[in-house]
Amino acid sequence: MGDSSNLTNVQQAVIVSEVSIAKNYAIKSNNLATETNSDVNVLRTELYTLENEYNTLKTKVQNLCNLLHSANLSNITSGSLIYENL
Repeated sequence: MGDSSNLTNVQQAVIVSEVSIAKNYAIKSNNLATETNSDVNVLRTELYTLENEYNTLKTKVQNLCNLLHSANLSNITSGSLIYENL
């Protein structure tokens, strides 16, 4: 029974091939995960930038509304220029 438990050359070649395929798949999967992580980081940065721009614009509109609210403009009621009413 000594040689009956050993793998044949064909079986060894199949195992080597399958290990190589699995290794390549793992490398490609890792690369894809890294690329996806990079894309998420870019989107996170863009979102942070847009959020800052939104907050800046909101503050400017609120300041403008406050200025107009305190101004003496004919035919415009003071309540119509409150930010929350726009």
